[in-house]
Amino acid sequence: MKEHVWPLTAGINRSREFARKKLATHTANVGLICGHGCLYCSSRSVLRCHRAFKVLGLNPFDEGYCIVDPQTPLRLMNDVHKTYASDVIMFCSTSDGWAPEAQSLNLGEQCLRVLLEHGRSVVRVLTKNAAVTGAYDLMARYRNRVRLGLSLTAPKSAEALMKVLEPHASTISERFAALKEAHERGLRTYGMFCPCLPGIADSPEALEEMFAAAVECGTEDIWLEPVNARGKGIVRCAEALAQAGFTAAAHAADAVRHEAAWNEYAINLVKAAQVVAVGSGVIDRLHVLLYANRFTSDAQETLNTDPRGIVWLKKQ
Repeated sequence: MKEHVWPLTAGINRSREFARKKLATHTANVGLICGHGCLYCSSRSVLRCHRAFKVLGLNPFDEGYCIVDPQTPLRLMNDVHKTYASDVIMFCSTSDGWAPEAQSLNLGEQCLRVLLEHGRSVVRVLTKNAAVTGAYDLMARYRNRVRLGLSLTAPKSAEALMKVLEPHASTISERFAALKEAHERGLRTYGMFCPCLPGIADSPEALEEMFAAAVECGTEDIWLEPVNARGKGIVRCAEALAQAGFTAAAHAADAVRHEAAWNEYAINLVKAAQVVAVGSGVIDRLHVLLYANRFTSDAQETLNTDPRGIVWLKKQ
């Protein structure tokens, strides 16, 4: 993994998008692209026009590199006094504070220390790396201001497939163990099932396993989202799964590139999630994130017959 350094400007940014998702009012990141290398990652598409790619001579859609800002703690220190106790800061949204390159710089804990010791806001930590356990003592001192999520993108039974798609992240088992440890230590947790990939994390059986894990970890809320089938991410997933011998999952990923198949997959995912959430006693904690412009009018009408847990978002 080739590591590039790029100095970002703002430290803490207001985010209407995350407010609509009921996740946070602000975001903070340690870089642009993290070293976990998740093939479905949408950050490259969202940030594709950032001048860093041009200056560094990088294609935003290529793999094998990360972009980090080692001075992130200083950036956060400059902005943290501008936030209030009523704010919620998502750390991180487009990169990961405990990805390999961030770990080597100890950015996760350094940044978290700035946000907690010098600020008043709630901090919503999201990571795919079990190394976050090293910051649990710090979180425990501010337990009422921390919400911790270790992204559970699939059931543990699909761990081998996810290792293909999330090559440098902690395994699903490791993330689950870290989230469970947090709960046992009295930290406040939440569930993040984003994205629920077709053929891997969209069946009732897969969702039952994922919801059971989230409930066991005491999650206060659970966010869930279908995969974005536009762009190169889903193509990379299908190709990597096929090369690794996971033919059925590769076909499922490739199929949703077509609008009709994607709408069917997304509708079935939402309905299955609602049923499992009811059975798990957490329907009131479910937030299914859906962008209206991705759905046909018929699909939207079908979903609106049972809107439990659905959060409709504007055009992405």
